[in-house]
Amino acid sequence: MPTLHPQIVKALEVMQTLGLRPIEAMNPAEARAQMEATAQSRKAEPLPVARIEERSIPGPAGPIRVRFYWPNVNATGTVPAIAYYHGGRHVIGSTWL
Repeated sequence: MPTLHPQIVKALEVMQTLGLRPIEAMNPAEARAQMEATAQSRKAEPLPVARIEERSIPGPAGPIRVRFYWPNVNATGTVPAIAYYHGGRHVIGSTWL
């Protein structure tokens, strides 16, 4: 049996301590409300960026929306990049998280 990463174990322990219900035990509206409350309780400020650029790229079934976040640094040449892929059609969370 595979073991969970220690960070996942800690997250599950915190969820249990706070009395948060597992997502699979809720309907979508309940899970969404819990996700929003959890996100708002962190009171995290967005990281500063120089600019945000919305684009679209060709996809097999039509255009795919992409968003570029440009770093708030004075860098010359190339800078590191991270790519996040969202599977789409998710029902929990919001555009504000």
